[in-house]
Amino acid sequence: MAASSSKRNETQKSSVAASSSKRNEGTLESANRKKSRKSEAESPPLEICGLHQGEEFAVQSLGQTMPSQEDSRDSYDMSPLKPMEETSIVTNKKLLGGPCSRWGQSMTMIDNTRFIVYGGQTIENDGEAKPLEDLFVYNLEDGSWTRPMNCNGVARTWHTANFLPERQLLLCFGGEKLNDTGKLVTTEEVMVLDTEIMLWYPPQVSGQNPSGRGGHASCVLPNSNELVVFGGVKNGKWLNSVSTLDTNRWRWTTVKAVGDAPPPRSYHTSTAIGSDDSYDVDRVVIFGGNDGDKCFDGVHVLETGRDGKKWVWSHPKCKGDGPSPRTGHTATLLNDGSTILVYGGWDPNTEDEKGDDLIFDDSFLLDTKSWTWSKGPKPKYQKSKNASNGGANRVGHSSVLAPHEKNGVQVLSFGGRLPENKFAGDFQSLIVPL
Repeated sequence: MAASSSKRNETQKSSVAASSSKRNEGTLESANRKKSRKSEAESPPLEICGLHQGEEFAVQSLGQTMPSQEDSRDSYDMSPLKPMEETSIVTNKKLLGGPCSRWGQSMTMIDNTRFIVYGGQTIENDGEAKPLEDLFVYNLEDGSWTRPMNCNGVARTWHTANFLPERQLLLCFGGEKLNDTGKLVTTEEVMVLDTEIMLWYPPQVSGQNPSGRGGHASCVLPNSNELVVFGGVKNGKWLNSVSTLDTNRWRWTTVKAVGDAPPPRSYHTSTAIGSDDSYDVDRVVIFGGNDGDKCFDGVHVLETGRDGKKWVWSHPKCKGDGPSPRTGHTATLLNDGSTILVYGGWDPNTEDEKGDDLIFDDSFLLDTKSWTWSKGPKPKYQKSKNASNGGANRVGHSSVLAPHEKNGVQVLSFGGRLPENKFAGDFQSLIVPL
């Protein structure tokens, strides 16, 4: 660990700064509220989000829609993962069921067999949107959920969470949280979870802190362990700035890259990959997102600067049949280090044949060596004791690259919003043949 235990104890006692930005009534949010009122009479009674609830549930009013909008992951870190040693400090509560149905949560692998689901958003019995503070650990070997005792984080949604394997740290930035008056606002705070002892603490960050935001995207560069943050939305303003966090010194830097940056956006994805000629240089692939008026389907690449070199934007022209414009999807790097699987998402500006928001059930593979799109595998329901099949169409879900016994690579997706204003708490599995 970079800090001594005594310093961490002092850090824990320090207060965490919170953002007090004004909540935006975004264009997409207003449009979705209108659709929510249309379907309100047809929605079944609400269930309160409970620890053991695994079923998807209907919402009477989507008061906080994905463009939240203060106006969808997390890319998987392909660095070698270390098994987490057992410690007597951590007490786990094994659950009969899993997390309640939600969207806007993070899902992050912490070793070769387990991942953490943290936060997100659900709907309370009064129809109000509620950010969640709970944290769950899923074991891929036995299919069990556990909840570490006394390990709730800050209640937040549309944040990002990335893992630093060498130090066993889960790094969370930004998102939306409730302020002292109960309003949902964006935050710029950084929180770290030490996954060896399941302890949260706020690191002492310095430098050019990025403003609070939600719906941004982030990834960790494998060669430098820097966190790269791009885009997001705050108070109705969509962003296209780039910031990096040196996770060794906890120092923020604003990046001034050469070339034209992608248009401002939120609920896009960012995926860290190696260079096309050398793995000494990292690249970040940006795909999709929306700016309140439209969704995007372009691919943008940020080549990171090392050894005094400048950061550079480029915009490859991709071949093949790629995804339609979308936002709120996931993008997962496969174990070859060069293929990205894009799954789901929606286009809130387009309706399906039933007049509902267009939520996608498809997946696509992007070969970043040849910049060629191809059709991906069909999502399949991963059987669970407590969560019924919510179907493949979803947005605001989260995905990880998970081990698979058969001859294939598995991307496992959890949660998300479904058609007809429902949320899900099940898994969808996408198997890419070897």
